[in-house]
Amino acid sequence: MSGGGPEEALVRARAAAAAARAEGAGAQADDGFAVEATDTVDTARLLEWAMIEPDIERVRSTRRGGAPITAAKRALIHVLRQYLGQIAADQTRFNHHLLLYASRLADRVDELERRVAELEGRPGGHDPSAQA
Repeated sequence: MSGGGPEEALVRARAAAAAARAEGAGAQADDGFAVEATDTVDTARLLEWAMIEPDIERVRSTRRGGAPITAAKRALIHVLRQYLGQIAADQTRFNHHLLLYASRLADRVDELERRVAELEGRPGGHDPSAQA
């Protein structure tokens, strides 16, 4: 590491991040994973995210001479594959049940909003002018 304290490192990191943003970096990571800005997320996207599918090809070391570390990581994953598979299955099942529960709650809220709108005499159930 070069000289200087944490403050200088922070200044250098901020300058590097600003330069990367100026070049258009930040929207996409090295591994092709794109980050999309969204205001809302639909149920189909949530279902996609709920599924845990580990990819052994993404396990790697980015350090200098990282090939042996990558091989060791992949060997460890291979040895623990049954355990890791059970954990991923349990988490996926939990994610799906939680998503189902949230979806049912959203349906109930929509129904209650519709009923309130009917009682208040508003047609259609949703009054856009009522939002704060």
